[in-house]
Amino acid sequence: MNQYQINKIIRAFFGSSTMSSKGLIVIAMIVVSFAWFPDGLSALLEKIFSGKFFEWDLEDGTMFVQIFGSILMIYLVVKLIRKSVSSVEIKINEGPKKAEALVLFLSNNKKLDELKSINSFEDFEKEPYKDNSYKMPMIAIDYHKNTLKYINVFYSEKSDPQKDNFAETVENIFGESIKDMIKFKEIGDFEDAKIVYDGLDEILKELKKLGIKEDDVVFDVTGGQKVVAIAGALFAIPDNRHLQYVSTTDHKLRHYDLTYAPEDEK
Repeated sequence: MNQYQINKIIRAFFGSSTMSSKGLIVIAMIVVSFAWFPDGLSALLEKIFSGKFFEWDLEDGTMFVQIFGSILMIYLVVKLIRKSVSSVEIKINEGPKKAEALVLFLSNNKKLDELKSINSFEDFEKEPYKDNSYKMPMIAIDYHKNTLKYINVFYSEKSDPQKDNFAETVENIFGESIKDMIKFKEIGDFEDAKIVYDGLDEILKELKKLGIKEDDVVFDVTGGQKVVAIAGALFAIPDNRHLQYVSTTDHKLRHYDLTYAPEDEK
């Protein structure tokens, strides 16, 4: 990222391009820790209740990194916030308000052949479809389906050829009326923070022209890379912009409201 890209994101978050790099580090650690901790804790609880607590292997290292890494980052954030950020509020809600517009990121699906056998939402609970990457966006759509009017789906160069597969899966599970709400939009590279940020900004402007309020829009950052989650969080900082994430471990939907209050607003 060049200086222009960094300054634009900082201005959107702090209202000024003069904020030090500490502020950006704070937000990055908040986003990563709140994405890691639920997944790590869910994996630990699953291990305990399945009676395998004393059976450990190298794969369990990821769980410990998520849990203790999150705790460490939150500790560092608390230390940094006292010096750098006047007021940051984060609310996590597993039962958020239903949205009228949902913004998704279409990640590359490596198990397209499985989709031919998926005809209902319940099929994702069966083997071998439990780990299919389309399960998370389907959970997101399922939660908001009764109030949805628009579904905006960003795709990258890698996921471009899979747009029809995604639309067909949505139709098989939710019907043609939900599928017709989908509007695909190319975003190019999910690892370019400026492209992701600008894409979200453009989509929000389009939705406003259609009469959708900011409070009725949810940005789901489950798909794509970590850059998507970070850029999405920075974009969602202003009041009434809602960030959503579907855990890849327990598949629960979590809604994040992030608010920053500059010193002169207190």
